Amino acid sequence: PYKPEDYRRFRETCGKILRTSPEVMTLAEQGQFVSDSSEMHCLVRCSGIVSNFYDDESGTNWDLVAQQMQGKQGFEEHRQATTECISALTEADYGNDVCKKSYMYFRCAMKSHKKHIKT
Repeated sequence: PYKPEDYRRFRETCGKILRTSPEVMTLAEQGQFVSDSSEMHCLVRCSGIVSNFYDDESGTNWDLVAQQMQGKQGFEEHRQATTECISALTEADYGNDVCKKSYMYFRCAMKSHKKHIKT
C-alpha cells in the first residue's frame, strides 16, 4: 500500500505541473480538501490520475482502493456508499469541468471512507 510520503509526492508532482498556489498546497498537505476552488479541484484530479486511483473514463480504480485497504474492515460498504453518492451526481453539478467532477467523486469517497473504513 501507498505510504503518506507517496501521497505527498503525488501532490507535489501535481502542484508543480499545475503551478498550484502555496495556499492550496498547504491545505492539501493538511488534509483540508474542503476548499471549493478550481485549483483544489484540479490538484485532486491530477493526484488521482498520477496515483492511478482515478481516471476520467472509468472513474475510481476499485482494485487499487482494495489493495490500499489491506487489514481494514468496511471496504464493500465504502465502495457501495461511494458509488451511490457518485451516482447521485449529475452533469448539472459539474458541467463539463473534469476537475470539478473528479473532486466531487473524491469528496464522495472521503465522506464514505470516514464512515465505513475501520482499522
